[in-house]
Amino acid sequence: MNATATSEPTPTAEIPLTRQEKEKLLTKMYFRQDWIELIRLFGYQTLPMEQARQAIKPLAEKFGKEPLAAACEVLIEISTPGKETVA
Repeated sequence: MNATATSEPTPTAEIPLTRQEKEKLLTKMYFRQDWIELIRLFGYQTLPMEQARQAIKPLAEKFGKEPLAAACEVLIEISTPGKETVA
């Protein structure tokens, strides 16, 4: 069995943030309603990509596609363990 056939997700490299960048991120996470609802939607769980897209749709309609896409870029990690893409 080769290393690429395992179902373990590959760890992503952590990007070091300055104190100011961390404060900006935390402010968004705790005070922007779109970010709060996105975080509550996922929690610490992994969702199949199609299920995640369907769950995010109402939030995109409520808060706007662009602001929610920007939040997703920061908060959601997308990986493909095996054959299925998950968020």
